[in-house]
Amino acid sequence: MHRIFLALFLLATLALVPTLAQAPTVPVVRAQGDQTQAIGTADGDAQDDFESSLRLVVTGSPLLPGAPDPIRATVTLPAPAELRLRVVDFDGDTVAELYRGHRRAGELQRAWDGVTTAGRTVPPGPYRVVATTTVDGALERADTWVTMADRAVYPQAPASIIVAVDPGHGGDYDGAMAPDGTREADINLDIGLRLARMLEGAGVNVVLTRDADRNVNEPPQDRTGDRLIDGDDELAARPDAANEARADLFISIHNNTAASPRVGGPSTLYFDERPFAARNARLARIVQEEMVAGLAEAGEDGWQPHDHGALIYPYYVLRGFDPPRLRRPTQMPGVLSEGLFLSNPQELALLQQPAVRGAMAAAYYGAVSRYLARRGPHLGYALVDGPAEAVDPGRPLTLGIEVRNQGSEAVRDWRLTGELERARPRYLGRVGRGTRLADARVPRLAPGESALVELAFPLLQRPATGSCW
Repeated sequence: MHRIFLALFLLATLALVPTLAQAPTVPVVRAQGDQTQAIGTADGDAQDDFESSLRLVVTGSPLLPGAPDPIRATVTLPAPAELRLRVVDFDGDTVAELYRGHRRAGELQRAWDGVTTAGRTVPPGPYRVVATTTVDGALERADTWVTMADRAVYPQAPASIIVAVDPGHGGDYDGAMAPDGTREADINLDIGLRLARMLEGAGVNVVLTRDADRNVNEPPQDRTGDRLIDGDDELAARPDAANEARADLFISIHNNTAASPRVGGPSTLYFDERPFAARNARLARIVQEEMVAGLAEAGEDGWQPHDHGALIYPYYVLRGFDPPRLRRPTQMPGVLSEGLFLSNPQELALLQQPAVRGAMAAAYYGAVSRYLARRGPHLGYALVDGPAEAVDPGRPLTLGIEVRNQGSEAVRDWRLTGELERARPRYLGRVGRGTRLADARVPRLAPGESALVELAFPLLQRPATGSCW
């Protein structure tokens, strides 16, 4: 079997193309640009024959310090109803009432400036704008996530970014266990969901390897090819999810344990034997800096976390191609972060506080924002026009490919090329040595800009048996 191989060049290779195989089907939370829209859903028995009438549109997220415009919510009612419009935090507690009472049909607009009903500014984190109506006893609800943050994430085009968030362990795998029975898996999931909702509220696409206390390798399958279904397959499912989504970054969220209850403090791990090792190292340093600062601010009585730094370690989800256990490594910069120690009584008490877990999620969010703000040259691409089925030899082929500048600098003099080479199960995130069949110029693109590039292939010929393709 042969495939068309796409790569981006600027004299030497600048962009690397992932080859995906056996990836799980994982939903990606897709951003909606500079506004989000929610459609009402009914509660209880009314769901069966329910036709939505409530509309909620929210703009202005993320809300940044000193921003001239607040978050604005527009509710559309087709008929008079009892309406409640409020802002709740991640845990579901109301922080601001925007409207409550009987409302005529039509639009209602309200603004939220990040201040609670009691007049206090909320901390950085994910919040949800919730609209509920009651008509003749039937309850309808629409909601959408918004973000309070110190900075935006790639404000040029946040919807062009995909972040893979990997809450460690889960399901059959508890991770570290505290003396009081607190599971690391549960703490990791809570922080991961907070991070995902912050990113979603900022307009960024998110893929979660798990969104509940479950295994990632579901339904169970042999991902490593050793004819067994075990913990290696559970680990392999995580890079598979990130690769399938074509994520820009991979953030694996963990917490730690040690024999001594006095050991504590965060560390951030990366692996240096990857094609993008320098980017791994930079991401790890930024995550560690943000985590140390965030924990110091969230701690009590002047507590300061011990800074273990950014460390090199070959964790499974960070390593490169290493068969037979690891055949499909992550194809993007990534880190594994160890937040706090469940074996340390003081740090365990901190992890059990929602405000501290929120601060840790905000630290990851800040790290993603800082990393992307100085990403350097980076082009992403997506096939938008091409054949739905395999192309037979002897036929011409034209592909329409959207190329987007997802970096922090303008790009020029790039070319999009297509090569024909033999499909291989092994991939390392580097361009193969196929035969170049097509070539097209990519126009100058400012950060966040995109262009449709047509790549025209001549008559495709099947390579001769025994060729080096």
